[in-house]
Amino acid sequence: MRNLLHEPGLELARGVQRSSPSTRLIGVTRDRCGPESIDELLSTDRVAAAVPDLSGLFRSEHARLVRLAHLLTGSVAAGEDVVQDAFVNLQRRGSLVHNPKAYLRQSVVNGATGFHRRRLIEARHRDSDHPRVVLAPEVDETWELLCRLSPKRRAVVVLRYYEDLAVGEIASLLGMREGTVRSLLHRALTSLKEEIDHA
Repeated sequence: MRNLLHEPGLELARGVQRSSPSTRLIGVTRDRCGPESIDELLSTDRVAAAVPDLSGLFRSEHARLVRLAHLLTGSVAAGEDVVQDAFVNLQRRGSLVHNPKAYLRQSVVNGATGFHRRRLIEARHRDSDHPRVVLAPEVDETWELLCRLSPKRRAVVVLRYYEDLAVGEIASLLGMREGTVRSLLHRALTSLKEEIDHA
């Protein structure tokens, strides 16, 4: 089951490319000209003093974090928003952050959790008289199977098999006990196996 995320269905998630070479951060794009370009924005003294080489960190981590957020939220657009928020929060916290990469990953996981929480609240308040819109699946069976898992189970599977984190690291990241992580992982894998066997 360790090779689950090496299935062709998740290659799309792992290889997600933006439709343009622009890169969003704080509402600006790299392909925009003028004083508000991302490079100029990130090169200000205040940002440089707060987080050394934020621009380099953005370039090296952005794509990986978007893929992680996409897997956790089930949406490329929501994933990009979650990652953008993570970088904005890192910029705001500045020198208070000792490990920027870990902070960004934690922010992405928290942002994805918040995304699911908001969707749950919206679903509860949605008028049942309105017909639901069914969208065509964007990816193949493997991705669909992951999307059927609860947000917690999906997070544990993605962090374990996509991010290759140890159970202890996942527990720390999600704020739960290691036994809970193992239990969620076991249940998720059992559920995925049953889905595959019945397909």
